Amino acid sequence: MKRQVLLVVNPTREEARSGALSLAQQLKGRDISVFQALSTEGDHIAGIPVRENSVSINEFELVIVLGGDGTMLRSAEMVRSSNVPLLGVNLGHVGFLAEIEKNSLDEIADQVAAKNFTVESRMVLSFAHFFKASITSKLCCSLNALKTSGLLSVSVATPLFTSNKIVS
Repeated sequence: MKRQVLLVVNPTREEARSGALSLAQQLKGRDISVFQALSTEGDHIAGIPVRENSVSINEFELVIVLGGDGTMLRSAEMVRSSNVPLLGVNLGHVGFLAEIEKNSLDEIADQVAAKNFTVESRMVLSFAHFFKASITSKLCCSLNALKTSGLLSVSVATPLFTSNKIVS
């Protein structure tokens, strides 16, 4: 079976788009098939085939993310129920989750081709919101961030429990 890598790219960043094209060419030159995931806006990069929805994420040996922490979080959600690892290339400002810098794309291609990488496990947080003893919503959030949306977003201090013991 031919090796396959999926690229997840922040399409709003030109450096992510150009980096994805460069990395895709390098991986193809090493006999690794490269596909891209459609962005949330439906954008794609010409020259890199788009992953069909019918193709399981488990068909890929690795997902390479070019963007910032937001792109990493979206990608983590994509692979959450699989064993496919993420490799984050930081193109954002902070880079807590994507630790590799873009200037190492040549080395990334070499290391992926040689299968010379290790996988670090990361925590996934899931939670349920209770109101009057009923669950009103559930969320499984990847890695270390929660995102709220709506007209009003506020910080909420809540106790954290594990095994019915308060942690924080």
